[in-house]
Amino acid sequence: MTDDDGPGELLRTYLRDRDLPCPTCRYNLRDLRGSTCPECGDELELRLSSARPRLGFFIGVLLPLAMGLGFYGLVGTIVVFFLLVEGFGEPGLAAAMLGGFALVFGMLVLVWCRRWHRARLWTAGRRAGLLAWAWLGLALSLLLFYLLAAWLG
Repeated sequence: MTDDDGPGELLRTYLRDRDLPCPTCRYNLRDLRGSTCPECGDELELRLSSARPRLGFFIGVLLPLAMGLGFYGLVGTIVVFFLLVEGFGEPGLAAAMLGGFALVFGMLVLVWCRRWHRARLWTAGRRAGLLAWAWLGLALSLLLFYLLAAWLG
């Protein structure tokens, strides 16, 4: 193999005698002829990665988002249970507020889990800013929850 061989040739050489699945659709890529999966059309690349991935940043942002989802999901479920099932009244604004917070945090968890790998390439300052915003967002939502709960009585 010469230096003129591109990454596609390296990929084809690697897959020549190996039964490996496509990471997207699980199609067997043995004897691949191009650099895309013939089944799903996904572009493939041969890459070297760390044996010990650094997940501190991922977990540091995921933690406040998951805490918000868990808190608002649990409290919302308890509120709806006691108001509807136990007959204490209609959930109204309290359940809507808790459900809204749970939905927002749930969506943020999903987006973060699908896109966090892009943020690994950011500068340290930008990553620190996102980490700070995640924790600040949780703190502000809890403060807003407390103020609304006190106002509703």
